[in-house]
Amino acid sequence: MLNPAMFLTCNKIPPPDSALQSRKYCTAKGRVEWIDALKIMTMVLVVAGHCTYYTIKTRFGGIDNYSADGYYSLSYRVLQFLTTLIYKFHMPLFMAVSGAVFSLGIGKLNRVRDLAAGKARRLLLPFVAVTTFLVVPLKYFSGYYAGSDHIFRDIIFGQYLLLGNSHLWFIVSLFYIFVIFFAMERIRVPKNVAYWLVLTVVSWAGTFLLRYGDLGGIPGMLKHLLFFAAGFSTFEYWNRRQPMPVMLQGLSWLGFVLLVMSTNYLLTHSHSLILKSAVIFPCRTLAAFWGCANMVHMAKSFLHSGFMNSRLCAFAGRYTYELYLYSDPFNYLLIAMLMGIFGQAVFTDSLCSGLAFFIRFFGTLLSAAAVIFLWDICIMRRLFACKNRI
Repeated sequence: MLNPAMFLTCNKIPPPDSALQSRKYCTAKGRVEWIDALKIMTMVLVVAGHCTYYTIKTRFGGIDNYSADGYYSLSYRVLQFLTTLIYKFHMPLFMAVSGAVFSLGIGKLNRVRDLAAGKARRLLLPFVAVTTFLVVPLKYFSGYYAGSDHIFRDIIFGQYLLLGNSHLWFIVSLFYIFVIFFAMERIRVPKNVAYWLVLTVVSWAGTFLLRYGDLGGIPGMLKHLLFFAAGFSTFEYWNRRQPMPVMLQGLSWLGFVLLVMSTNYLLTHSHSLILKSAVIFPCRTLAAFWGCANMVHMAKSFLHSGFMNSRLCAFAGRYTYELYLYSDPFNYLLIAMLMGIFGQAVFTDSLCSGLAFFIRFFGTLLSAAAVIFLWDICIMRRLFACKNRI
């Protein structure tokens, strides 16, 4: 079974004598409960962040919807602002969680070659499968390639080589990160000040390269290796730490929002390229770590609500990353449908803007859940049943 989330499902606590043990945040089976909650919350943020775009322009296909008169409703602008906030930290958070979970199982691995082979099966094969059987067909039928003169070329370069637009870039980037980071761990690269400075500069270089696209997942790997390493190295600290009081969490989020707003204001109104360069990279890195820390505190507080015991959370926790993998392709069909029904009102009318967001959010998640049910539950169950009979 091609399960792209297998690398994140084995978040078991090490032996009891380890300093990582924190029974308050562990289930009876020894899983780190706050990481499970954090995975669900991260998935929700990523999906929500993908439910506000209407225009994607690349050399290899795209969609082009915009407000004809340049007016955007209040709800549309609020949703765009919230998306801006989410995008400051949601992928760094995902990479940090991956690094934290990797720290729990790295002792079972010996050779870089074995790790690369395992991650290729768990990451690259699902990347090819989801791209072939879900992403490309849904983009084609939604009109993504309506203006393409060479559709086959655009599909290969845009989707498989990641030179266009694909929400699956992170799978390829994460594969690179696993291999490179494990190789660094095998040769015992010291985690001193120079180590973190180099990773920070590499992250800034990746951020700069992302201006030109995903480029085979390499810029994403360069940008997020820092956050993967941070998650790997700080898991013990975060596992022992108690969550901040709710009021302090609110103040911390307020500080995060003010940082993003002030940075955006400076970048918009400053004409100095040197000043922009000196501000944008450090502030983006600071915002990413700040948002990640806030989310960890929220995840730990979330455990006290008891909602994690619900069937909905059990399903989301089991299929967190499948929900993300399968959800975004349905966005293109829903965008085409909503533009046909509401037209420019998705930009200019507050009610339509909000309604379109919720239709896309729940529509993509329900569609992804249907794919999970049909494939993981129905088809795979029958295949295993046939093998057992044989």
